[in-house]
Amino acid sequence: MASPLEMSPASRPLHPFTSYNKPPAMPEPLTLIGNWQEERALKETTGVSRYEGWVEPGQPADSSASIYATRQDRQAPTATMPRLLLHSNQEVRTAKGCSEETAQPQIAKQQHALVLVQAVENWKSMQHASYTDPKKTLHLNDYSSASKLGPRERMELARLQAEAADLPPEVEATLTGRDVEPTLETTYQAGFQAHDLTGLTLGAKVMKDRDGRPAVRDPTFLAETQLVPKHLADRVFG
Repeated sequence: MASPLEMSPASRPLHPFTSYNKPPAMPEPLTLIGNWQEERALKETTGVSRYEGWVEPGQPADSSASIYATRQDRQAPTATMPRLLLHSNQEVRTAKGCSEETAQPQIAKQQHALVLVQAVENWKSMQHASYTDPKKTLHLNDYSSASKLGPRERMELARLQAEAADLPPEVEATLTGRDVEPTLETTYQAGFQAHDLTGLTLGAKVMKDRDGRPAVRDPTFLAETQLVPKHLADRVFG
């Protein structure tokens, strides 16, 4: 029995991985990928499929010839510069006053000049133009400092500016240089004023006994505490 490598491509058995994800190899791919229900309905309705191969029509890939990966050319190979840089994100400057139809030849010339001389001014993309740092001095003409305030914010800002124009008396006196009476009084001194003690004996306690008579010293207490001898206490307070 001959080995698979010695067989002809027509008689060689189909390897299960040779047609993996390759619709041009056969009418229907062996592996369904993505949203294949809608893709199949699109193919049956319009005859167009978004899962097209990378080979030219009429040159199907010989997937049964080898089970190993082989190089296939692109369907429409293009250079790196137009494919990556000259895309819809590129901002192409047209002549002033030219319509879109009139500017098409000029756009082609600008793209050709960009590929050849790599002009720095045409490398700017839409993102670069929209998010340019205003501190940079490269594209100062593209930066606009127009106010983004709405009507309510503008009215609020005008009101705050009018209030700021009227200075408080203290600030105005400081700026104009008018005399302000100096004071050395503290908050404690202003809150606790001294009482008039004229005619009062400082240190004397006005006390009375239970009967309303003026209080006198207790001779027994004085004798027991030995503050005054008993015979003197009895003679003075008795």
